[in-house]
Amino acid sequence: MEKEKLLEYVIIYGWVLVIFFIIVSVLLYYGFFTPTEQLGEGPTFKTIGYKLNNTYFAIVVENKLLSTVTLKEIALFGDVVGENTLEIELAPNKSATISLEKISGKISNAKIGDIMNVDVFLKYKIDSAEANETLKLVVKTTP
Repeated sequence: MEKEKLLEYVIIYGWVLVIFFIIVSVLLYYGFFTPTEQLGEGPTFKTIGYKLNNTYFAIVVENKLLSTVTLKEIALFGDVVGENTLEIELAPNKSATISLEKISGKISNAKIGDIMNVDVFLKYKIDSAEANETLKLVVKTTP
């Protein structure tokens, strides 16, 4: 009697598991769960856009605070490496483009469309205090 109930259960509900695993397999195969682009957002800055190629990196960030922020430094870590000192005042809810023309790392051998992991370290001053924030990006190289 127990074996009959178990067999009936497997026959009735087993096909649901098979279909579930087929759907998940197809989604994994086509990269549905793999991020191709992830623009970072922190408590102070939001990434609006970027441009990345073998020799140049530019990022557009927006100030999410209610007071003016002065950007002092940018540094890149991960697949792209570079740094630059700045003096950019950014009013509340306004955006600015920050660019680096001397970058290195894994990017030097990249092709258009390659995916890069980039940590963007921003040092800034708000009122008289200094602070920093790191935006984690997953981006594609562009022409």
